[in-house]
Amino acid sequence: PQLTIRQVLPMQTPSPIFQDTLDFWMGRSGTKWRKLDFRSRVQHCQRPFFYGGGKSAGVLWNDYLGMPKLEPSDIRKLKSNNYQNHNNTVLRAKQQNTQLITTIQEALIPAKPWRQLGNQCIQHHLNHNSNQRTFESNMANETATGYVVLHARVETDMMVHRCGVEMEKNLTTIFDMVDDFIEKYNRRVRPSTSSSTVTLLKGTMVAVGREGMQEFHKSYEELSRHNWNVLNERSVSYHPNGTYTLIPNPHETHGENSHNNTTRRTTRQRLPMFECGEGWVEHAFYKQQQKHHDQMQSFIPNNYYGTIVPSVINFWLAVQADVFVGVMKSSWSTDVWTTRYYQGKGKQNFQYTAENGIIPVPNGGLPPTHKRC
Repeated sequence: PQLTIRQVLPMQTPSPIFQDTLDFWMGRSGTKWRKLDFRSRVQHCQRPFFYGGGKSAGVLWNDYLGMPKLEPSDIRKLKSNNYQNHNNTVLRAKQQNTQLITTIQEALIPAKPWRQLGNQCIQHHLNHNSNQRTFESNMANETATGYVVLHARVETDMMVHRCGVEMEKNLTTIFDMVDDFIEKYNRRVRPSTSSSTVTLLKGTMVAVGREGMQEFHKSYEELSRHNWNVLNERSVSYHPNGTYTLIPNPHETHGENSHNNTTRRTTRQRLPMFECGEGWVEHAFYKQQQKHHDQMQSFIPNNYYGTIVPSVINFWLAVQADVFVGVMKSSWSTDVWTTRYYQGKGKQNFQYTAENGIIPVPNGGLPPTHKRC
C-alpha cells in the first residue's frame, strides 16, 4: 500500500505540489527543473493558506527536519538477513525521506568563496604567529582540521525563554567544560606510537550572537554582563573591551580571568577560543577587498550581505568541525547535529548540560526533532 503524504510528512502542505516536487528530487520525473509547471495543480485551489512565514517562519524547516528518517536501529534492521523491508511501508518512507534529505544537504553547501572564508578563519586563528605570518599569507591555506565548534546559547532572548530553563547560562562554566573536554579528548586520542595518525583538537570556535548578548534583561543583567566580559577575555578574536582584532590576541589563552575573582586553572595552557562571525567577515572580507579597491573596478559595500554570510559560515564550520558541542532545545544545535549525523559524524556530536557537563548526543548522535517549548 502507498503511504499518503500526510503519513510521510504530517503537515498541511498541498499534496499534489509536494508529491510532484518529491518525485522530481527523487529522480522519478523526466521533466527538467526549468520546465516544471504547477499551474494545473493550483488553478482550482479553493482553500489557500499561509504556511511557514511571519512569526511561524521556522515551522516549515522544523517539519522538514521532522520527516521520519532512518535511525541506527533501522539501519541495523536493513542489514539483517531476516528482515523483509520490502513489506514495511514505514521503513520505505524513511528510506525515501533520508535520500531526499541527503540531496537537500548537498544543495545547501555554501558557495566556494564562503567555504574558503570560513576555512581561512580556522587556519588564521589556529596557526597564526604574529612574528612570522601576516593575514594575507594565511589566506592561501584552505585546510581546516583539529578544532571544536561550541554553540554557546547564552543570548538574552534564550535566558528568558522557556526553552532555556534547563540550559547552563554561565559562560565561565561552559568554557570550563570545554577546556576539560578538550584536554581529556586529546589525551584519549593521542597516539601511543609515533607512527599513529590522529587529529588533536587545537582550539575552539565559538558560535554566539554578540548583539543578542548585549540586549540585557533585568532578570539576568548581572549574568549577561559577566558573560560578555568572559567572552571578550577568552576570545582571541576580540580585545577585552569588545573591539575586533584581525591579529589573534593572546590576552586570555592562559592565566586568570581579570574580570572576576573565580579561581582559574593556571597549571596548563588553555587552547585558544575564537570567532568567525560578523567580526571576521567584516575585517577579512569587506575591509580586505576595500583595501585593494584600486585594483578592482568595483567592490561590495560594507555589510552588504547583512548577517546571512556570517551565519552561513558559522553553520558550515560547525558541520565540518572535528567535534561539535551544542545544547538541547536549541533549534540551531539540532540542525547542526542532524546534518552531521547524516554525514556520518554522529559520534562526534556532544551537548553541554547544567548537571552532567559535556556528554554525547544519544541515539548515535541523532537528536530528537526540535519542538516548540
